Amino acid sequence: MAKTDKNVSVGEYVAFEVDSRVEPFFKKGMPFAKLVVAAEGDHVLVKNGILSVNGKEIKHLSDKNLNKMGIKKEALNRDITLNKGELWGVGTHPDSFGSMYWGRIYPNQVIGQIYPIY
Repeated sequence: MAKTDKNVSVGEYVAFEVDSRVEPFFKKGMPFAKLVVAAEGDHVLVKNGILSVNGKEIKHLSDKNLNKMGIKKEALNRDITLNKGELWGVGTHPDSFGSMYWGRIYPNQVIGQIYPIY
């Protein structure tokens, strides 16, 4: 039997099931894996295509993904503080989708911590 650790911290990887916010690009319920860059209490700012967490620049939106979605980067501007149990995840590839496109990862979506193999 596998142990599932749902307590995932910044700097760790999380597996989670996506919800309807990813449709029509991905199917609801698909498992995703992302690097956690923000958690409860962290300030997340997405402005003009740049993601910052607690004032530190983390990642840029992908022009390729924006074109695929048919939206402008300003449509994804956010200024939020994460609530209890919420996570913010990013992909490690420049063109990967993540929270910058869909928003928070809610506690009920989390499958558990995962460990990448290099």
